[in-house]
Amino acid sequence: MKILLDAFNLGLKQGTGLATYTKELGKILASQGHEVDYLFGLDRVSKNQDIRLSTFIQSLLIEGEPQGWTKKRLFNKFVFDLPKYLTRGAFKLKQISCDSQSVVTKALYEKIPHFNRIYNYSYIFRESALLSYIAHEPVLINCGSGYKPDVLHMTSPLPISMKGVKKVVTVHDLIPLVLPQSTSINLKNYKNFIRDSIKDADLIFSISKKTKEDLLKYFNYPEEKIVVTYENVDIPDFYKKLTEEEVRRFLWKNYRLSYKKYFLYYGAIEPKKNVRRIIEAFLRVDTDEKLVVVGKNGWLYDDVLKLLESIKKKKRFLKRIHY
Repeated sequence: MKILLDAFNLGLKQGTGLATYTKELGKILASQGHEVDYLFGLDRVSKNQDIRLSTFIQSLLIEGEPQGWTKKRLFNKFVFDLPKYLTRGAFKLKQISCDSQSVVTKALYEKIPHFNRIYNYSYIFRESALLSYIAHEPVLINCGSGYKPDVLHMTSPLPISMKGVKKVVTVHDLIPLVLPQSTSINLKNYKNFIRDSIKDADLIFSISKKTKEDLLKYFNYPEEKIVVTYENVDIPDFYKKLTEEEVRRFLWKNYRLSYKKYFLYYGAIEPKKNVRRIIEAFLRVDTDEKLVVVGKNGWLYDDVLKLLESIKKKKRFLKRIHY
């Protein structure tokens, strides 16, 4: 099959677990013999074919997926595309040809090692959210040149569809609705956004039974179309073959950590991760081992940062490693 994956999370300059999910999904699909294509929403990718690949690589690796909602370029794009959206016209994607002999593409293949085709439409993901807010309909896209994938797979809920193409959406969680105290976003808009993203899906992949239960509770979606597909990760052989002594030396040389003599938290600092409880539990334990917190600040993290600062004043040892 020909499968088009959205690369919204893969295109972020600082990706999260969703970026890992997209990358692993693409790798698995390619290993099963499927043609895997990616859709990016990067800005400043040239319309000129002779430098389109160069500008794409530069945008992907230096700027990443456009951030923020108030940029003038996003507003201008929104105004330009609004008439086509309201008349249910399809946005034509631009293909990025990667067979150039004059452009060094090694860094691109390190970022996305398995693909057949790459497409881009600037601000498509940010814009789709804004447009669906107006009419509660997904943005329609097409690849042009008569090419059409068999499946459009949105690796997280996004209101984007293709005429005549099966649509699959992966839903990782509905945390804002289940744990409203964990976020400050507008919950009404969030629920409408999820509804607009999944209402025309032929299939939903849920990464846990709990997420499936939440989908059934909050959205009127047929249960038989929700499939629980647990997440996967592939650890490269290089790391699996490292000896204990090699790991021991690496930890001490780079982080001054003793092998198996520390507690590790890995992930963003945000309420849904329960980081505060991990720290509080650590403070209650009678141990000389260290607490290592690895990850960037997510949202609503001020109380956790204050608690982390307080540990530094105690005899406990804390090591914070950012993204």
